[in-house]
Amino acid sequence: MLYLILLVLLVFIIFWVGDLVLTLKVVKHLGHEVEINPIMRLILRGRGRFIYLFKASELATFLYLIWYLSSFEGKIPFYILLVYIFFYSLLVANNAHVYYQATHKESIIFKFIYLGLVLSILFFIYLNYLLYKDLDTSFNALGIANNKYADLYSKFEIQNKSTESELPKDLTQMLDELNLSIGR
Repeated sequence: MLYLILLVLLVFIIFWVGDLVLTLKVVKHLGHEVEINPIMRLILRGRGRFIYLFKASELATFLYLIWYLSSFEGKIPFYILLVYIFFYSLLVANNAHVYYQATHKESIIFKFIYLGLVLSILFFIYLNYLLYKDLDTSFNALGIANNKYADLYSKFEIQNKSTESELPKDLTQMLDELNLSIGR
């Protein structure tokens, strides 16, 4: 799960840098009035001196969100982060569209964002392959252990019948409880 969270962080940082660069370029061409975010518009009104502080606090908020969600069990935190990144991707796509309308040329930053996302997807596929490989190894090991246990149990049953001695009731009950079946 840690690898997936780090991958989500990488994708967010790619979007974060893209959003910062596209915002600065659009504001340079059209002025701070085009910014939809009222806090960012206020920061950009003062010649953008505090934009890096605002963007750093935005990154710190996302890191806190990752830390907070990692304390939960299950896959719910991962899905929450994916939804957050989906909305952030829409924001970056909107910024790229506004940049195109303002300058009438494509943004090279958007191409770098796309390249970063493709590399992230390839890394995600590789991580899933490793997870599948680990699960396959675990299932094979469990199958071997199950077979060895069944052989040992049957040998014990044969010895038990050949000695004709009766086992105490507690031991018989305990052995029956240990006979766990593992489905394949």
